Amino acid sequence: MANKTVKCRYKHCKHSSRDIPREDAVKVGNSYMHPDCAKTSRLLVEIRDYYYEYVSKTVVMKTLMATINNIVFQKGVDPEYLMFVLKYAVTHKMTIRSPYGLHYLIDNSRIKSEWKKRDAQIVIKSAMVDSDEGEVPTSTFTYTPNANTGFGGIIRK
Repeated sequence: MANKTVKCRYKHCKHSSRDIPREDAVKVGNSYMHPDCAKTSRLLVEIRDYYYEYVSKTVVMKTLMATINNIVFQKGVDPEYLMFVLKYAVTHKMTIRSPYGLHYLIDNSRIKSEWKKRDAQIVIKSAMVDSDEGEVPTSTFTYTPNANTGFGGIIRK
C-alpha cells in the first residue's frame, strides 16, 4: 500500500512543504494539518473564545482575530504566552478596553517576569521527572556545628 500524503490546510503553515504523510497529520474537521499547526490553530481559537467570554462580548471578531494574528504571526509572540497574558490580565483585573490593548499587555514587565517564573517551574518539574528515582539529587556534604558557639566561643578561640 502506498503512503498517502495530504496537504496541510493551515493558512499560516510555516513548514517548507505542506505535504505530510497521512499517519503524521492531525485531522481537524475535514482537513489535515501538521501537529504544531493544529496546536497553534487550537490555541488561537481558545484565545478568541476566552477574550469573548471574559473581556468583552461586544468585540468585533474581525478586529480581535486580526489583532491576535498580528501578535502571533507578525510579531512572533508564542500563542501560549498570549493566552497566559490574557488569563493573567483577567485574573488580576487589568483593564482591557479593546483588542489592541493586547499589544501593550504582552510587553508588561510584571507579566513577563511571571511567565519566566512559570517556565522555570516547568523546567524544574521536568528535571525531577527525568531523574532516575524522581528525586532531586542530594549532595554528600554534612554539617557539624562548632562546639564553641556563642560569645564565649569567639573569645576562647
